Amino acid sequence: MRQVNIGIIGCGKIAETHAQALLKCDDAALVWASDIDERKARQFAQNYNIPNYSKNHLEMLKSPDVDAVLVCTPSHLHKDIVIESAKAGKHVFCEKPISLSLKDTSEMIDACAEHSVHLMIGFVRRKDFQWLKFKEIVDDGVLGRPVIWRFIAGTEGPSSIWRFEAGSVVTEWAIHLFDFASFTFGNVKSVDSSVTSLKSSDKAIDTANVVVTYEHDDQLVLSLTWGLPEGVKSNIFIDAFGAKGVLLWEETLTQNYEVLPEQMSGKFMYRGPNGVESIIEYQRNDMYFDQAEYFINCIKSNRAPIPGGLEGRLALEAACKVLETGRKL
Repeated sequence: MRQVNIGIIGCGKIAETHAQALLKCDDAALVWASDIDERKARQFAQNYNIPNYSKNHLEMLKSPDVDAVLVCTPSHLHKDIVIESAKAGKHVFCEKPISLSLKDTSEMIDACAEHSVHLMIGFVRRKDFQWLKFKEIVDDGVLGRPVIWRFIAGTEGPSSIWRFEAGSVVTEWAIHLFDFASFTFGNVKSVDSSVTSLKSSDKAIDTANVVVTYEHDDQLVLSLTWGLPEGVKSNIFIDAFGAKGVLLWEETLTQNYEVLPEQMSGKFMYRGPNGVESIIEYQRNDMYFDQAEYFINCIKSNRAPIPGGLEGRLALEAACKVLETGRKL
């Protein structure tokens, strides 16, 4: 296969990010855009020089010119679209979370296997050089083991109301951390949590405090909220510690979650015994481009992408455990 022709289903904000990344890939071409809002699909196609657009994604799936699709719709719509795409013989990149139920997830994985198409889940942090540097530090034993990874942050939440109607801060935000923690620490041993909604208007959980313990007693400790007033952000606190020291993430040091284009390198601060402090640097990267290029290469080489359906399910299992058993505040 010389070039992989891509169709995008759902033309919202995250689709814009993926389209920009795919345009940089030499072996990919955007050939179709679909959205239930036909005006949005038409504008998206115009913005990215995509020759075809439609209101109904099934029209796209009938096209022999489409090799793979990116599913960028609201999470509660993932299941049917992924299964329909698999039946049409299209490889699938599905944004996280894979779905909102384990039953749906199993059906999606089975459909892709039955029709011999690849399924990749959009856990983009696996391509983020900052997060990968953190994993390297943990793997090298710099902090000792077990490691406690703490992540505390809060905002007013996304403007898209479907994120509250169909998902929650757990399935839409924390799930990135569940995936990367499993990637770093291994299998989940236990989950303890408390959840609530700070905004009475929210139909889903907007705040969660979670402790996930992994097979070697490493822990992920989260306190996340989308329940703050408009325009308000909490302080960001991200660190990790073990018997050999503490690692402070750059966001904790700068209180800035936005990276300027000219900032080509980032840093962690390590604090060790006897007052030792040192800076650990890493190179920044365009994680969405690296993710897109990896997906394209997997299709061309007929290699199963990771994270795939299994990884999507493992992260969702942790999220479901939080939502099912979390003590309501």
